[in-house]
Formats: sequence, structure tokens, C-alpha cells
Amino acid sequence: MKKIKEVGSYLSLVKFSHTVFAMPFAFIGYFMAVNQQDKFEWKILIYVVLCMMFSRNAAMAFNGFI
Repeated sequence: MKKIKEVGSYLSLVKFSHTVFAMPFAFIGYFMAVNQQDKFEWKILIYVVLCMMFSRNAAMAFNGFI
């Protein structure tokens, strides 16, 4: 139960809802690039999602510490 509280505290610190809101813009950019190259890869799409989550959360967390 303590771990769930810690995760909830972290998600409120980094405003996870903002990350979810920004995700469609990353998808639009990815699919525009796929349309240009005609080469869809699931692996790259997963990388885009992970990069959006980690970079946005890291930036918000660092901003909270400064």
C-alpha cells in the first residue's frame, strides 16, 4: 500500500495528466513521418511513447526540485 502511495505522489509531482495530453502531438509527428517514408514500425512507435513519457516526467521532476 505504501508503494502505491509513493507512485501516486510521484505522478502528482510530475503532472502525469500533462504527459497524457501531450501524447497525441507525438503521435501526429510520428504518423506524419511514417506517411512521408511509407515505413511503419511498431518498435519506433513504442520508442516514441517511452521517450515522451520519460523525458516529460524527468523534466517536470527536475523542475520540481529546482
